[in-house]
Amino acid sequence: YVERFYGNSMQTCKGQAAALLSVIPSIRGKIFTSFPALSFKALPSILGEAGYDTLFMQAADSLSFDGTEAFMKKAGFREIHSAFEYLTDADKGQVWGWGPEDGLFYRICLKQMDAMHKANNGRPVFAVLATTSNHMWFDHVPKEKCLMYPDPGDIAQRYANSIHLSDAGLTELLKGIAARPYLADTIVIITGDHSFPLDEHGISHNERGFYEEIFRTPLLILRNKRMAPRAVAGPFSQLDLAPTILDMAGVSGVMTHFQGRSMVSPGASPGPVYLIQPYNGQYLGVVEYPFKYVRHGDTGKEYLFNLKEDPLEKRNLARTGERKELALLRKRIEDIYANQKTITSNRLWPSGKRR
Repeated sequence: YVERFYGNSMQTCKGQAAALLSVIPSIRGKIFTSFPALSFKALPSILGEAGYDTLFMQAADSLSFDGTEAFMKKAGFREIHSAFEYLTDADKGQVWGWGPEDGLFYRICLKQMDAMHKANNGRPVFAVLATTSNHMWFDHVPKEKCLMYPDPGDIAQRYANSIHLSDAGLTELLKGIAARPYLADTIVIITGDHSFPLDEHGISHNERGFYEEIFRTPLLILRNKRMAPRAVAGPFSQLDLAPTILDMAGVSGVMTHFQGRSMVSPGASPGPVYLIQPYNGQYLGVVEYPFKYVRHGDTGKEYLFNLKEDPLEKRNLARTGERKELALLRKRIEDIYANQKTITSNRLWPSGKRR
């Protein structure tokens, strides 16, 4: 379990791009839609060349939304599906909001993996399963399933009901894996594509603000009988997922454009965590724990917090001290602009180069 893990931005497509490309998200626009010609070598392509079959499944209906299907195909997924392709009339009671509840979604995913296993001569599968039932504004949970707060009075209570069902849904996935011998050595990574504020700091929309609740998300890695339980302090971010997966899969010596680092390699140490909030005047941030620096694009206002001493981010140190840390983190923001130039000029990966 990584105690301090960050989504690098605040939208699904930005989180998925950061995780699969190990690249800082774009400041302006979305890699999925704004840069269709961008040349890259994504994690699924690398694993495909290493002998894996690849599957992307989402619970939400539209694969065209934000260019998801086109991106996932370019990223190297062989099978790309929405759960809505497999829903039956009997499933209607388990579908609300943006899609099916997580337990049903995982059962659909496992059946698809069974079919792939049968058809691909037992090749290992790399699968990304994107749930959707725990989605803003967390107000679609049926009354009879509001188990934490039967009559939720605010967004935090609605979220508690929703995330409780997501936690329960994970049992379907883990039981399904345990029941399939061909998945005996499966690595399960549980995380979020982005976070969502619950009225902390008076903010209850993820397109506003820059505080920790805009970016922090859980990260839990499970590998039955092959990984001893431990907590890693962090900070790490979605940029570190692809290098970690390659490390755990034993894939090495591959040229990549990955900007993250493996979280499970011996002596793994955190690097800077980059944060992109493109809305609300644009906030760009970097965390080098315990310090977090944020600059507001429209006004130039700076924020500096010591997250260890001030976890609720109430004391802005940008004008009161810590000048050494402020100068260092200001320079780190330049990495975000350099990354943006790399994306806009299509220099992330040589055009046409696959290996």
